[in-house]
Amino acid sequence: MKKMFWAVLTLVVVSFMFMGCFTTMLWDKKGASTTTTRYHETINAFMMSQDGKTILFGSDRYHYLFQSDPTLAFLLTHKDELPVVYQFDKGSYWVNPNNATQAMFTADVDLNRCEPLLVTTMSDNHFGTLNAKTNSLHFSFRLQGERYLSDPKINDKLTLLRTPIGLTVTEYHETSHAGETVGKILLTPLAIAADGVTIVIGAVILLPVLILSGGR
Repeated sequence: MKKMFWAVLTLVVVSFMFMGCFTTMLWDKKGASTTTTRYHETINAFMMSQDGKTILFGSDRYHYLFQSDPTLAFLLTHKDELPVVYQFDKGSYWVNPNNATQAMFTADVDLNRCEPLLVTTMSDNHFGTLNAKTNSLHFSFRLQGERYLSDPKINDKLTLLRTPIGLTVTEYHETSHAGETVGKILLTPLAIAADGVTIVIGAVILLPVLILSGGR
């Protein structure tokens, strides 16, 4: 009985050792080293699609296209009626080796300066977190998107922000064992429509958005 126990135990140990070696070989074959750097980005254009589902952060170097969410789309749609202050410069921004991008930032709305109907709408939809002391709503956003190389011809047609937004972006880099950098940045999918002014992505029109950035 003891001999069988030790035989089985030995087989299990050898199997795990083999699996470990196999995993290591796979990693050696396909693995890559990862490093991070940070760069300063100046966002000088901010646009949203008509359906509120796509948002553009535009700079001279890159275009960052994000999928929006209903709450942010609501705030941007009612930008002229809601006293919203965005803390973009205090947010966190990451780009992975394949140029997938994540943005996290916050915003605040002073309910004392809002129309009652909009306050009711936000309350009914559970938008934001209420700060009873200041009678304001606090919003936290986490967007997923992609980074693209900008096109000077497109940039010339973008409506620029009156006050550019300064961001710090953390970028992840992967280098293969052959020393090749993993992931290439594609050219922006934005295009200029036939009128020479309208900016589109596919068949979706992007419209400029005037926003207030806090912490400036």
